[in-house]
This record gives sequence, C-alpha cells and structure tokens, in this order.
Amino acid sequence: MKTKRFFAGLSAFAIAAAMFPVSAFADDITIDQNSTDKKGAMTATYNVQAKYTVTIPAGAPIGEDADHPQETSITASGVVLEEGQKITVTLSQAANTAKGESAFTAKNGTSAVTYAIKKGGDLVKVGDPVAEFTANGEQALSFYKTGGTPTVAGEHTETLTFGISVEDSFESVLAPVLENGATMVIAYRWNDYNTTTFTFTNNNGTYSCNVGGDETQDFSGSLTLNGTTLALSITNSVMSSRINLAISFDTTNDTYSFVTKGSWYNSHTVSVNGTNITDKLTAKN
Repeated sequence: MKTKRFFAGLSAFAIAAAMFPVSAFADDITIDQNSTDKKGAMTATYNVQAKYTVTIPAGAPIGEDADHPQETSITASGVVLEEGQKITVTLSQAANTAKGESAFTAKNGTSAVTYAIKKGGDLVKVGDPVAEFTANGEQALSFYKTGGTPTVAGEHTETLTFGISVEDSFESVLAPVLENGATMVIAYRWNDYNTTTFTFTNNNGTYSCNVGGDETQDFSGSLTLNGTTLALSITNSVMSSRINLAISFDTTNDTYSFVTKGSWYNSHTVSVNGTNITDKLTAKN
C-alpha cells in the first residue's frame, strides 16, 4: 500500500534535566556544658535531578483512509520527575492548519491532500495535548488521508511542531462530567428531613435532568456548561425563596461557589458516574 510522508518540525530528541539548588539547612546546633537539652539533630539530604527524554519521530506515514491508518508513536524514557508531576506533549503548531482545526493539509506546491490524526478514538486538533507521561511509556498516533485530489506525484508534507512541558498531574474529579454520556447526581437535602435528587446526563454538551425523591412535582433542575464551568440551578415552584439552590462548579480546580442558597438548605452531595466525590470538592464560599 502506498503512503505519503510528512516530517515533524522538532528534533528527534527533546531532553531536559532540571538542576536543583542546594538545600537550605537549619542553623547549626551548639551544645555546651550549660545546655539543658544535650541532643542535636542532623538532616542527611540527597537531591535527585529531574530528567526525561521525549522522542518525537522525524516523520510519519499517512495511511490511505480511515480503514488503513498508519501509526507513529511518541515515547518517553529515563523519566524521573517530582512527585505529582507529569510530562505533557502538545501539538502546538501545524504549517498548513490553523489552531483548533482537526482537518490537516499536506502539500506539494499547489497540490494538496487532507488528513486526520487520532489519539485512540479521538480526533486531534492543533493545540491539543497528544501525550502525557509520568513514567517511561509511549503514545501511538494514527494518521490517515481524508480527502483531496493530488495533482502532482511525490511527497506531500506538513511540518508539525510539538511542545513539551512538565506540570502538575492534577486530575479533576469533575472533568468526567464534560464527557458525552456522563452522569452527575446532586442529592439536595432541604430542611431536616427531605432529600430530592437531580440526575443530569450529558447529551453531547447539553444536560437532561431527572428528578427523584421528595416533592418531585414541585422541583425542576438544570445544568449548563459555560467553558469549564458548570452552572447548577434547582428551583421549587412552591417555596422558591426557601428552597431554590444555584451552584457554580469549576471543573478545572474542583471547586464550587454558592450563587443562591435558600434558607431551608441543609446539605448536598455530588456523584459523578456513580462515585461520590463530595469530599474531594472545595467550597469557595
């Protein structure tokens, strides 16, 4: 099977080693004949340098179609990072494709073909992270032609540039709510003895709501996504000022803020895809 090749605009190896400063020790302890406590503590310290090697292939073939993709892998080796950190590899630029676009273009003069890149089953866009590593490993990317009628023979290419960063490996417990098919359940306890539950299901970015528990006929709920913020609104048609509840959830930091809280508010719990995450969220007010 014939394939066409393009070349990545990054050297084959991206190597980094972070040097640590000399540790600052506490003041020396002096003990003499007049000291009450005739003991002293010493701290033995050995610093390990953070280091890693990320390998970006110099080129990758583009398969003829989605049924015959070609794979190329980005690899990480010799990985030694600080606790809680990760390496992120991002497709930061493409010579012929704008940021945020997933329809890539390989060219030979005025002749062009379009192609796609997939990470697992997801299309990759310019600007997307394409690999994350906390230890040695590899991430496969699939390339395949999606269209275009080339008018000249020879290699059709596009230069792709990858950026590498080391950052905290925080994983939001709210982020899965953004995925299609995810569920978020709010169990709202109002006054001392009533609990009404609101089950929200993500349907391609919009959320349906199913109300259960106490006094369901008087309640309605909505969950709206605005960027990375989820806006929860719970309204009661009978006792609105006492029961209405509105909360803003930040899915990047796992925090939430009360926008409206009726006087009968007692407590609430949050579950995502069947897991109670209430204790992992931080209230900001």
